[in-house]
Amino acid sequence: RRCLRGTVRTCAWSHTRTRRVGQNLEMLFGAFPDLGLETEQILASGNFVVVRLHATGTHKGNFAGIAPTKKSVAFHLCNVLEIRNGKGINGRLYGDNATLFQQLGALSLPKATAAG
Repeated sequence: RRCLRGTVRTCAWSHTRTRRVGQNLEMLFGAFPDLGLETEQILASGNFVVVRLHATGTHKGNFAGIAPTKKSVAFHLCNVLEIRNGKGINGRLYGDNATLFQQLGALSLPKATAAG
């Protein structure tokens, strides 16, 4: 497992069209300064690449209005990138926010019951 903080920050800020991505990553790394991202799977088809990631970290800064809890979290992310001429031209990052907010104590979901 390796923390991609410097790599992601540099990459995200290198293109003006990804400035918003850089700001979102700054917020994420500010809230979880020890954030680790582990690549679980990479899939490619045509001009698209999908990367499944497992994220772990400790909540040590403000995140989405939630004061630091010092709780450890683990959740999944999925990044969908569109590539043209060897460059990323579009991307979306999807996260399992329900799991993340549950672990931070900000979301309570009812327990599932068996049908019958």
